[in-house]
Amino acid sequence: MSQDDLAENLILSTKGDLHRPNFAAFLAEQFGGAFGLPSLRDADNDLRIDQVDKEVHAIAEVFVGAVYDSFIKGFNDAYRVQKGQRRLTQVLQDSADYYRMLVLHALVSNTSASPSFKDIALSMMSCAEDYSRTTTHYLKDIPWSGYIKEQFASRGILPSFAALTAETIEGKVKKVRICGTLPYQFSSTTSDL
Repeated sequence: MSQDDLAENLILSTKGDLHRPNFAAFLAEQFGGAFGLPSLRDADNDLRIDQVDKEVHAIAEVFVGAVYDSFIKGFNDAYRVQKGQRRLTQVLQDSADYYRMLVLHALVSNTSASPSFKDIALSMMSCAEDYSRTTTHYLKDIPWSGYIKEQFASRGILPSFAALTAETIEGKVKKVRICGTLPYQFSSTTSDL
């Protein structure tokens, strides 16, 4: 998404609806076909963890779908808020950058030797909450944590949406500071997923 022309093309070809077929999905299909696979992981899916085989690629597709759908919800919300203030392409690029940082921080800040999808989702939610309190970025007020919670719960990775509370999240992580900067959340537990 960092390339202006590719982001612009994606917006134009989907009319801003990232659930519509697009060149990124087409490239993944072609790339997978070159290796004799039907495609690489389909990010735009509604799979639940209990619907797929326990094979690593199949369960990863569930995770990728939750990440993609929570990103799209945040992007759509950001566009509604920024409509008329920023170009749609700019909102897409900013949302992608913001969300990528959130996911990467959640991945690298998890101290578990083998973090589960649940651990990573909780870390993502915790990072999103920290970002909303500590950054001045215009996307900080988007309810990223809620979108992550909703998508990961709907796929069976997290407990039901209503059952997951702030206490659950805070009880699973400990705060530390990295290089004297923002406090990041580190997972201190693991689970089966």
